[in-house]
Amino acid sequence: MNQPVRVASLPKAEWLAAYRRNGFSDSAAQSYAHMTEIFVTQAYDVPASPLKGTTDLKTCFQQVLTPNAA
Repeated sequence: MNQPVRVASLPKAEWLAAYRRNGFSDSAAQSYAHMTEIFVTQAYDVPASPLKGTTDLKTCFQQVLTPNAA
């Protein structure tokens, strides 16, 4: 399993086409290209007062993923 790995950067102008070449629908490709831009630039809005529920993520997953969970 010792295979060489080649890393290559893809210019932003090519992101959308790359997602489309890999089978994404137009809307999914646009969404993923947008998410990629947010990740790369770290430019996203953080609300001053985010809405938070009373259930933490671990409990939510346990409830959703456990059969017959209450």
